[in-house]
Amino acid sequence: MQITTHYTGNLKRTYRASARLHRRADLRSYRLGGLFVLLAVLAVAARLPEYVITVLAVFGVLSLATPAMVWLKLRTFRAAIEVDIDVEVTDHGISYKTATQTIQATWGMIQRVIDSDEFWIFVINQRQNVALPKPHLTPNQRAELTAFLASHPRSPA
Repeated sequence: MQITTHYTGNLKRTYRASARLHRRADLRSYRLGGLFVLLAVLAVAARLPEYVITVLAVFGVLSLATPAMVWLKLRTFRAAIEVDIDVEVTDHGISYKTATQTIQATWGMIQRVIDSDEFWIFVINQRQNVALPKPHLTPNQRAELTAFLASHPRSPA
């Protein structure tokens, strides 16, 4: 198998890939935020001191604002995201190259593969992953990679 593609990074697509990759942590953050907001409401009803209500409300709002904070962080690094990217997938592994960064990983290094409608995310470790947008592959390339991944299962997403 030898699949190669070239594309330009995109801020919105990177945000969607990040959201998909961190979906579980985001759900925990939303639950925690909802709990803090609920506690703030109960603190108002119980007539607790204002500083207690304020602290609970601030923690609640910050926990619920995770998507906005991720978007702002990505916008800060827009110049590093919107670059030309070359990806090569072979029987041996995956290679991701930009002008300033190279990631090469064998299949043994890849912990899991997340398959969504828009892209595959190859998770190498907690800090490194490669998102491969499906629209940048031909139908034959998508079919070949899908068949390869089905015959070489990784941990579920």
